[in-house]
Amino acid sequence: MTVKIDIDAGTAPLSVGRLNTLLARAGYRLRCLSQRQSPSGRGWHIELEVTPRPKTAQETVLLQLLCGSDPGREAYNVTRARAVDSGQVPKFWRRRWNVLYG
Repeated sequence: MTVKIDIDAGTAPLSVGRLNTLLARAGYRLRCLSQRQSPSGRGWHIELEVTPRPKTAQETVLLQLLCGSDPGREAYNVTRARAVDSGQVPKFWRRRWNVLYG
């Protein structure tokens, strides 16, 4: 799963060094990072690939929070992730629960 970070306007993304430190403390290693301005033009969307890969949707949400993603977004994602992990959602939504919006 891709770790998707949503940074809102007025909040600076974490530096790569800080991301590496936090991920290492949690037992992960950063493999790849891409960053682009959000469609609104006010924030940032960052996508990370880490090793090992998160095993569950809930673990992905935890990593997103750890890496500085918008807590409001991740509060909603917790509920979605719980449903995905329990198999309560159709296959289509299992692939689309963790999206970045403008």
